[in-house]
Amino acid sequence: MANRDANVHAQHRAWDPVALPPHGWLPGGLAVGLVGGAAVALWFLILDTLTRAPLYTPAALGSVFFFGANGPEEIRRTFPVIAGYTVLHFAVFMVLGALFSWMVDKVQSAPRRWLMMLMTFILLDGLFAGTLAMIGEWVIASIGVWAIIVGNVVAVLAMGATLWATHPELRHRLVGTAVQTTV
Repeated sequence: MANRDANVHAQHRAWDPVALPPHGWLPGGLAVGLVGGAAVALWFLILDTLTRAPLYTPAALGSVFFFGANGPEEIRRTFPVIAGYTVLHFAVFMVLGALFSWMVDKVQSAPRRWLMMLMTFILLDGLFAGTLAMIGEWVIASIGVWAIIVGNVVAVLAMGATLWATHPELRHRLVGTAVQTTV
């Protein structure tokens, strides 16, 4: 009977989420997303302050996402719009950070997967650009394609540097040995 009870306990532990190994990539990924989101927010705050008005970009994007603004004259530069868009901005970046952190963990365990990670990143970046173009083409023209590209580069560099700094095993595997790619 004792052996039977041990098997039942082992089976319970196999599906019990509390007994599963922790997902270290999740809290780290959320932090990576916060770093990327903060870097992009800072980039656009500096750009807006120097070229237009402070917080122009989150006001314009918030006006498009929440109210369907059709042009710059419909931008609502109010606290709820800017704060709402900022929450959305950081939530998206936290999801992306978790996804990138998970992919880095997969690349650490099998370095040959780096190409899959790169292709996923390109797909997500294209999805963002396509969504923005569909929702508000005027926003892209207003903010500037070059500013959006720089913002994407800033995000990638900030998130990549954070992942690089927090994953010593990845650094060792990628710098120490030649990585082979399989498709």
